[in-house]
Amino acid sequence: MAEKSGARMVAMSASPASSDANLLRRIASQVGAGCRAQDIDLVLGGEGAWPETPSYGLRLRSFGAFHEHLSQDEHARRPVARAGE
Repeated sequence: MAEKSGARMVAMSASPASSDANLLRRIASQVGAGCRAQDIDLVLGGEGAWPETPSYGLRLRSFGAFHEHLSQDEHARRPVARAGE
């Protein structure tokens, strides 16, 4: 991830065909670490096999949930780092 990117959010989506949970967990972990380091919101979406509780960021399953997330106050939607991360 680029240093000082200016990004406020990274959103990734995986289709139902993305069924390799181990691969998606590694991707979420690596991207999540970069987002955490830069205080960037991370959202994992779609019906792929993302981890239900990523180490950083949120797992959302619908456009409605994504819209609701975007509608929240920016401070309130900041992902919380999990213990041990």
